[in-house]
Amino acid sequence: MRIDTATGYVLGPNLVPEEYNPDASPLYIYNRSVRFWALCRKHMKSPKQISVVVSKFGELEDVWDSTKDKYKPRKYFLSQKLLCKELCKYFKFECDIVKAINDSKRRGNQLTIYKDLFNSIKTTWRQESILESNRSNINFARLPNCHWQAGTLPDIQLGTHEQLMILARRWLSSLE
Repeated sequence: MRIDTATGYVLGPNLVPEEYNPDASPLYIYNRSVRFWALCRKHMKSPKQISVVVSKFGELEDVWDSTKDKYKPRKYFLSQKLLCKELCKYFKFECDIVKAINDSKRRGNQLTIYKDLFNSIKTTWRQESILESNRSNINFARLPNCHWQAGTLPDIQLGTHEQLMILARRWLSSLE
């Protein structure tokens, strides 16, 4: 607080926007990811865990931006405290947020949206994980047993990166 030294009156809060204070609300930061990082830093202990949670927050935010029409009449993204708490719960990270949202109806609505968004990014993780694990299992010595795209020759040693991507997509679609 700012105090007038001559009179002793409290003039108001002493705001110094150039300095970071983890105990203050960062009103001067409008970037959601930066504000979320500051929230996580306040409620979590491990910097490595914070980076994981913040990166998943970014993925959730991207999915939200591309599908927000699905959740109308909701206009705004989810509560950051709720996201921090739920992501920490999923990854089994320590987080000292006890109750992210007091209103049970509002919390329930946001949890429903969160679960839907989170299932979307989990599907993406699964697909990336499958591709990554199978990348090391590709046998370049023999040709795969599949139909070749028009214009490519089967005698080319597995062809190009594009051919691999086509095979990966076919393989993933056969899993569904």
